[in-house]
Amino acid sequence: MKKTIKISAFVLSLTLLITASVSVRAEEIPRSSVPQNATEESILISLHNVDIFEKFKFGIGDTVKIYKANMIIPQVAENATQSGTYSLPMVCPCCGQPLEIDKTSGGTRVLRCNNQHCSAKLVRKFVHFCDKTRMNINGIAESTLETFVSNGWVKNFGDLYELEQHHDEIVDTDGFGEKSYQRMQKSIDASHKCTLNQFIAGLGIPMVGRSAGRILNKQFGGDWNAFEDAIKSGFDFTVLKDFGETMNNNIHKWYADKDEEKLWRPLLTKIEFIKKNLELYSKN
Repeated sequence: MKKTIKISAFVLSLTLLITASVSVRAEEIPRSSVPQNATEESILISLHNVDIFEKFKFGIGDTVKIYKANMIIPQVAENATQSGTYSLPMVCPCCGQPLEIDKTSGGTRVLRCNNQHCSAKLVRKFVHFCDKTRMNINGIAESTLETFVSNGWVKNFGDLYELEQHHDEIVDTDGFGEKSYQRMQKSIDASHKCTLNQFIAGLGIPMVGRSAGRILNKQFGGDWNAFEDAIKSGFDFTVLKDFGETMNNNIHKWYADKDEEKLWRPLLTKIEFIKKNLELYSKN
């Protein structure tokens, strides 16, 4: 079933990979001009790439029809107006640096902020790191991390393990009392011990997630030093199951990135690696 709504605003957001995507915030059409098949609810629709945005020729006030893809995700079916009056913003709303139109490996055109020091990128990396499927640090919402970053309390992954230095300031933060702090600190303390696969998955190496982390954990015996030594010696990760040339290049490129190293290197003194499920994994 399609619904007819009216575009009231556009919101620029940033995805996990810090690729800017455009969202359309669509609200109900004024009752005096509501078509019979229109709804009266507010809906947030993500337009995941530049091509889709250009295809529908959006503008403020356009009337669009939407549907739920897979019965869940709102997607645009048609723009009845196609005014084309809205231009994509080409400045990052977080750091003010120019945005660029780039292509993903699949050929999709996206808006991307390439500023390595963009605060939004830093926040998203911390969100990824703290996720329950990575380092499993509960009690630190994205909004909390935004506050920590903006106040300069967290600049790298290691800083998450030194937040007790800012106890008084954190407790005095709006919406964050002593109980919230203690709950957060307990979760941080619990994450001191982790497996290599959790750690690697949390680092945000492109295309190297939980599945790849488990394979690397087994290959290198849960030992970070063995993993790092392999990278230094030019190890060919394509010999591992499900590792292609792109993943191999991503690991070596990530390790060579000095800005990235400033994020993860301080963390190594805070973590104790737990070794388990260590059968070797190879393509053979």
